Amino acid sequence: EELGVYKDKHIDGKYSDLVFADFNSYAVSLGIADADRANRVLDYLKKNMWTEYGSTTIDKYISNAEKGMWGHNKMIWPFVNGYEVESHFMMD
Repeated sequence: EELGVYKDKHIDGKYSDLVFADFNSYAVSLGIADADRANRVLDYLKKNMWTEYGSTTIDKYISNAEKGMWGHNKMIWPFVNGYEVESHFMMD
């Protein structure tokens, strides 16, 4: 709630310290987030994940060896960007 975004929960019940662009975008585009939360999500994504080439998949860099997160090391995935773009259009 403090950041205005949704975080992943691990099997042990603890929240991840990472913010993922895909399921935050899904929360907006699927109507799970109300208008206030949706705007907070999109603001967070813009401030913390946007680059000149597209949005990154997560908000911080992690190495491939950490946590088994192969490919979620601030990579840009076009299909994830598509959901974020859709979310922005829906909120305009």
